[in-house]
Amino acid sequence: MERISNLANDRAQLLSQCIGIRRGRKKRMKHDMRKFTIFGVGLGFSTVIFQGFAGSVEISGFDRSSRQEFGWEVVNDGVMGGLSKGSIVMAESGTMVFRGVLSLENDGGFSSVRSGEVQMDLSGAKGVVLRVRGDGRTYQFRLMTDARVRDRRVAFTAPLQTNAGQWAEVRVPFAAFKGTWRGEPVNEALLDPSKIQGFGFQLSDKKPGAFSLEVDWMKTYTE
Repeated sequence: MERISNLANDRAQLLSQCIGIRRGRKKRMKHDMRKFTIFGVGLGFSTVIFQGFAGSVEISGFDRSSRQEFGWEVVNDGVMGGLSKGSIVMAESGTMVFRGVLSLENDGGFSSVRSGEVQMDLSGAKGVVLRVRGDGRTYQFRLMTDARVRDRRVAFTAPLQTNAGQWAEVRVPFAAFKGTWRGEPVNEALLDPSKIQGFGFQLSDKKPGAFSLEVDWMKTYTE
């Protein structure tokens, strides 16, 4: 009988702790949002899942853990024989610095940084606002979904204007994104914010020379 009583007390204590944890979590949640992160350590993938949020939420900061969490990587025009150079650094200040030298030689002309695979439903927002500091050049902010046209995966791009040496919060509405495939317009493709699978930044303004884009954070906005 004593053993049964102890087990009952232990179960009641555990239930009380669980309720306390759940209440604490509810108090800490600022948005109706759930975030799950799955790391494929050593397997070459990273998946971030957002589901069911309301209001503005931070998609990503850019501290060093962000590089692992989002799987940011550089893709230059060397994949097509070009000579552009680009790299990313996660700064101590908690920003991502994307910099390099754009070259038009060998029919090149782009440098980009892209996230790994994500799964995000951002349909509750009107767009994405980013805090950036650039060099006065116009970059592309890129979103990926599951959209395909004639079995080609479509990238959705919108201009991201920067002011040389100055921090700015730039709003990019979902309505501004246009479908493209290897730089060519894909007018029939429409962005579905409920099926976001990737983010990216690209420079391909046909102006050779050094470039630098620093990103502090990305958030959704609703009004």
